[in-house]
Parts: sequence; C-alpha cells; structure tokens
Amino acid sequence: MFAKLVVFIVFPLTIVSCSVEKDEETKEEKERKELLATEKRLKKEARELELAKKKELQKAEQLAEEEAMQAKLLEEELLKKQQEEEQRVAEEKERLRLEEIAKRQEVQEVAIEEYLGTKYEELKLENGRVLKSVKVTSANPIGVSFMHSGGVARVEYSELPSEIREACMYDEELATIAVEREQAMKVERQKAMIARSKLKKENDVKKASSTTRSTASRSKVEAKEPEKEVRPRGILSVRVVGSARLGKRVEMRAKTNVNASITLDGVYEYGVYVTKTYSVPAKKSFSIVVSNVKSKYIATLNGGGKILDQESSGSKSGLRERKGL
Repeated sequence: MFAKLVVFIVFPLTIVSCSVEKDEETKEEKERKELLATEKRLKKEARELELAKKKELQKAEQLAEEEAMQAKLLEEELLKKQQEEEQRVAEEKERLRLEEIAKRQEVQEVAIEEYLGTKYEELKLENGRVLKSVKVTSANPIGVSFMHSGGVARVEYSELPSEIREACMYDEELATIAVEREQAMKVERQKAMIARSKLKKENDVKKASSTTRSTASRSKVEAKEPEKEVRPRGILSVRVVGSARLGKRVEMRAKTNVNASITLDGVYEYGVYVTKTYSVPAKKSFSIVVSNVKSKYIATLNGGGKILDQESSGSKSGLRERKGL
C-alpha cells in the first residue's frame, strides 16, 4: 500500500516536471524564432535601404550625365555659333578688302589714263639713266612704257621719280596683285598653247592616218579624189550686257567648224584679274555671259592651231571667217 502511494506521488511530480521543461523549451523556441524574425526583418530593411541608396545614386549619376550632355551640347552650339560668326566676320572683311582694292584699282586706272601721252624733254631715272624726248605710251600697276630718242623703254615704278609714281597712283599691293595676275595669265596662255599644240598634233595624226588609208585604198581600187582638208573657220562676237560689282557683264557668242576655245583676259576672280578659258564645240552655237570683266578685256577664239577671231573692249580684229561654218 505504501509503495502504491509513492508511485502515485512521484508520477504527478514527473508530469509536472516535464510540463515545466516543455514550457521552458517552447519559450526559448519562441524567443529564438522572434530573434530570427527580427534578424530577417533587419536584413530585409538593410537590403531595401541599400537598394534605395543605389537607386538614388543611379538617379543622381543619370541626372549628372544628362546635365553634362546638355552642357556639352550647349558648348558645341556656342562654339558653332562662334565659328559661324568668325567666318562671317572674315568673309565680310574679305569682301570689304576686295571692294577697297577694286576702288583703288579704278582710281589708279583713271590716273593712268590721264597720264598717258605725257611728254618730257628729259627724264632722269633713279639708276641715273637719262631719257630724252620722252613720251608715255602705256602704263599699268607695275610700270610705265616710254618712247624716247633712243627707242622704247619699259621702267618699273621703283626706278621712276616720285612725281610719276604719284601721278600714276602707284600702289605696292596693287602692283603685287598685277604681278600675280600676269603670272596666272602666263600659265593660262601656256596651257592654251599646249592645248592648241595637242589639238594640232591630233589633227596631224588624223590627217596622216587618213592619207595612209587613202593611199592603201587607191592601191587596190580606182583612184579617188582625196578628201578636202578642213580649214578652221570661226566667228566671235562680244558685247556688254550690263555691269557687275567688280566689272562689266559681257556676252560672248561663237561658232566654228572645228573644236575650239575662247580665252577671255580680264575676269576678276579671288582678288585678281585672270584669263579664263571656255570650250567651244564644233558646228554648234556657243553662248555664255561672264560677270566681273575688266573694262579693258581681250577675247580670243582659237581653233585648229590658230586665232580665228578676236575682240577687245569693243574693238574687232577683222579676222572673222564666215564661210564653211
């Protein structure tokens, strides 16, 4: 009976003890879960905060890039406007310079025209040479030509007395432009001569080839009359049709029976008067209007290795050949 009592007494204690331990384990597990949940929440908040910071940083970087791009575009636009303005100013300066040169050239031309025909009983040059019975025959921005008792002389302004330089409105810059123009004209004339020579050689080759073929043909068949050689003929007409800012506007008309070219002396281009060349096809009417032509111009029609016609400042050469066109 006692043993049974002990058993009954111990068993409830055991049950109570297990219950307490279970409660303690449940509490620790709960606290541990709460700690894990708190740690997980803090990590999540930290990740969200870091992500938010990254987004803010990316947004700031993007904004900075956009602002830098806008600044670059603005800088490029300002630079472009500055370059355009500098170019406009440079072009305006060049235009004014050319206009000023053209005015000085006109004044000088008038002074030279008035000086032509001037006579001197005796003219002493800067190098000590003395000319007697002197008459001025021509002059340009580079120098003056005289007829004197000993013949003719072409003298540059550097060798002439100061009163002649003043009378002719000598201008060093205009002299330099004239020298460059003469050099350019010389080059153009050389090119024209080379072209005429080449054309003549080609015609000679064609003629020789034609003669050879004709001779071979005559050796096989009846002799035929040789083909007539084409005699180059052409006509050139030049007339003033208006005025331009730096000279006259002239119309040139031409027609030839061979391929030819027109050289026009006195066309204003890039600050100087130069010689321009225009191609004229055979047996076709040719017409062209050229602006900024000097008052004193020379137009020459060249074909077949010779001058077919020529006009200068309204003066005709009388070389025109109308037949056979």
